[in-house]
Amino acid sequence: MSGVSGVGGVSAEPGPAPGPAPAQGSVVSESDVSERRTGAAVRLAVIEHEAGTDARRLGEWLESAGAQLTVFRPYLADAQGGAGSERDVHSQGDAGSPGHVVPGLAPVPASDPQAGPGGAAASVSGRLPGPEEFDGLVVLGGSMGPADDEDHPWMPGTRELLAASAEGAFPALAVCLGGEQLCLAAGAGVREREVPQIGVGTAVTRPEARTDPLFSQLPAEFPVLLWHGIEMTLPDGAVHLIEGTDAPVQAFRCGEAWGTQFHPESTGEQLRVWGTLGGAPSYPGGRSLEDVVAEAASEQEAVAETMEPLAHAFVAYVRQFDRMGMSRPADCG
Repeated sequence: MSGVSGVGGVSAEPGPAPGPAPAQGSVVSESDVSERRTGAAVRLAVIEHEAGTDARRLGEWLESAGAQLTVFRPYLADAQGGAGSERDVHSQGDAGSPGHVVPGLAPVPASDPQAGPGGAAASVSGRLPGPEEFDGLVVLGGSMGPADDEDHPWMPGTRELLAASAEGAFPALAVCLGGEQLCLAAGAGVREREVPQIGVGTAVTRPEARTDPLFSQLPAEFPVLLWHGIEMTLPDGAVHLIEGTDAPVQAFRCGEAWGTQFHPESTGEQLRVWGTLGGAPSYPGGRSLEDVVAEAASEQEAVAETMEPLAHAFVAYVRQFDRMGMSRPADCG
């Protein structure tokens, strides 16, 4: 999910190069990375940008592969800078207006990071992760644009973390808005679409994916779930892995960071939540929200057949990276 509230795109002009990180521990040093790699567990930090954009099935697959997840919710901070309350998770309507309870968002226990099914990971409100807190990074989607810094002050720090990954500090998997943030962090731009992509699309594996640690096991074509009004462009030097649809950059690799335009985590029910948040009366092609949900629900198991192995491959890669102390030079930017 990126740059879409209902079907209206949110402005996301390519931003400047990432500025200084906020005081949230996003600056990565060699000593930080060295200390982080001494731990035996595969620790994944998951950055969630807003309510309803949780990791869902992706989180479950990562955990089943042996990862320990901690979900960071920097948006949950009150005007005094304190952590947000549980009510904040469930009362964000369009543009974050309070008082709108979203169907499908069950109460979130303090020990459960996901506004939805499953997971037993920890949750941290009001800040980004520090480099000593993880071995690998996952950045999720959201309805804002990748450079909407004024209303979302954690954005520069997120881009700086992704820039560090692209430079070889640690592996990262960046989804939709996260992938667009990776584009900006690597010096590329993003484009606002005339018509958002919402629903099911067909992705095509490029020859470059055959040797990729994550995408080499994917079939030649596979269904994906899409919800975005802004699309990625390919950074200089990046490896273009997945194409398909009229948003041709569906996945790429830049250093140790992978970005996807599609949503590995989503289900028809999560798309229903997003549509409820946006409140749009219709969707591209004259479809209703229920049409979009039904289409996604009919394909979500086929999506899982390719996305679950992708999640497992990411955990395996992070484990190998941690164990061997791997660090490779930046490929792009």
